[in-house]
Formats: sequence, structure tokens, C-alpha cells
Amino acid sequence: MMGSELMVGEEPIVIGAIIGFIGTIIGVIIGFGLNCVKEWRDRNKQKESVKLLISLEIDKNLEMFTLLWNRIHEDLNEEREDAISRKTFMLIDLPSTHWKDESLNNLISYLPLAFTVDEIENVHDFYDDLEKIESIRLRLRSIYDNMWRNAQSLNAKIR
Repeated sequence: MMGSELMVGEEPIVIGAIIGFIGTIIGVIIGFGLNCVKEWRDRNKQKESVKLLISLEIDKNLEMFTLLWNRIHEDLNEEREDAISRKTFMLIDLPSTHWKDESLNNLISYLPLAFTVDEIENVHDFYDDLEKIESIRLRLRSIYDNMWRNAQSLNAKIR
């Protein structure tokens, strides 16, 4: 009997070991595949959730902007110059608009997952424009208040 020959009765043990080894490999491959599918599904859910939350927040901001815009552009039935002056004052006198950006701030690290680079730039530009609108309104208010104080001071000196 040579050292490489199997003894009678050892063949089922070797075959069982080979089948067990192959089964283990197949199990690992199937487990890895199922894990990849689960991660893909989770990533897609996350992507859709981020898009939905950002979209809802943008819709809310657009609604607030539309209300602001409509308030400024109400038909005042006045002559054009008076209407422009009144509308400007209406813009200045409006209470501060607090644009919503909680979703954007909380989900900023997920934006690359949910959006393309162009979409991220568009989202950024949208929020940047909202801040510019508020900045313009606040600046106009500051100029108006300063002019009002100067006019009162000037009138007090003249009288």
C-alpha cells in the first residue's frame, strides 16, 4: 500500500469534505451577493429619501417665495410711480422670511449619493438665491431706516 492511495471507506469522507468545502464557498458567494443586493436597495431608498426631503423643502420655500412675490405685486390701483413706491415699502416692511434649509443642512453629506454634480449645483444656487433675496430685503430696510433717521434729523435742524 502506498501513501497516496485511499483506503477502502475513506472515499466517502473525502467526498463529504469536498462537498462541504464547495457548499461553504457557494454559501459565502450567495451571502455576499445577497448582502450586495441589500446594500444596493438600502442605498436606493436612501437616495430617494434624500431627493424627497430636499424636494419638499424646496417646494415649501417656493411657496413662501410665491406668497412674498404676490404680496409685493398686488394690484394697488394706483398710478405707476405710487405703486412702485408702495410695493418697495411693502418689500422693506415685510417680516423677515426664514427660508427652510434644515433638510439641506442635515443631508449635505448624502447629496453626492442622491444627485449629480449639476443637480447639486442647482440645489446650491437655489438656496443661495433665497439668501440673496433676504439679504437685499434687509439691506433695503437698513437704507430706508437710515434715510428716515437722516430726514428726521435734518428736519429737526431746519425747523
